[in-house]
Amino acid sequence: MDGLASEPVRVGIEAVAAPARTVAAVLAETWVLAEALARFGVTVPTRRPEQFRFGVELPLRIRLGGPAVLRLRCDRADERGIVLSVLGPGLHVECVAAVVAAAAGADSTRLTESTRSTRSTLATPLVASVEAGAGLRCELGWTSRWVRSGVFGARPVRRLLAPALTALTALTAVLTSVSAGVRARAEQLVGAPLVVGTAIVADGAVLAAQRERPAALAGRWEFPGGRVEPGEDEPGAVVRECREELGASVRVLGRLGPDLILPSGWLLRIHAAELVDGHPAALEHRSLRWVRAAELEALNWLDADRAVLPALRALLTARSA
Repeated sequence: MDGLASEPVRVGIEAVAAPARTVAAVLAETWVLAEALARFGVTVPTRRPEQFRFGVELPLRIRLGGPAVLRLRCDRADERGIVLSVLGPGLHVECVAAVVAAAAGADSTRLTESTRSTRSTLATPLVASVEAGAGLRCELGWTSRWVRSGVFGARPVRRLLAPALTALTALTAVLTSVSAGVRARAEQLVGAPLVVGTAIVADGAVLAAQRERPAALAGRWEFPGGRVEPGEDEPGAVVRECREELGASVRVLGRLGPDLILPSGWLLRIHAAELVDGHPAALEHRSLRWVRAAELEALNWLDADRAVLPALRALLTARSA
């Protein structure tokens, strides 16, 4: 787009006393963003437990200076943070929230550009400055083909975009509000009960399990797993659950994607694993199926499990290379 591009507006790193992957999970909760923006006359129609995933679009209504309806699109949401675009005629606002574990110390991490073609590219160098938990930085930049040296062009477009650009004058306050809301929610989730799911990978495919019960979820697909019992660590729970549900032994390879916040308030954490012994059997599920990267989207996944598909697709692709 030919037009005026802004310098990114940033707020300082927010120290969050919660794991980095939990902070990333909160960034994907649409209602957290909606509550923060509502204080500035911006409405995002959403409800719990709706989540941002790649490609999800929501209307964004701005009341400041008159009504305007723009589009809010998710360009990425994973364990590193989230990239959102606010789109309207001649206007593109890109919002980046990057998160990093405090253990990263002085290392910098960079949230890559949106996977779609963007008008402005915001690189977010983030250096952890907290001793425990995570660091969070929010950043926003915009471009418009209708803006020249701060003066609007066509009159009809001026009337449409005036509310949006009026809202942009309070960007620092908006970003601070979002950061504070994310921090409060993430710290609230510390100590929440944990559930593990297991993405067992082999020969370029992952094992999916089809639910038998309850009736509302029967027929949908998930990664086998269950609750982490008191005194049990997550890898131990993964090994136990696979033995109980599949009759197979696995070796845990590591975490996959961000934490996933369930409607119950529990946290689901997906771990990648590989088979060590035994052949998986549907002991507690309706059926099992090996699924390749190209087939992932075709399955009717549970909502929480679907959120890790981008990370899973990348893992399967890398292991097949």
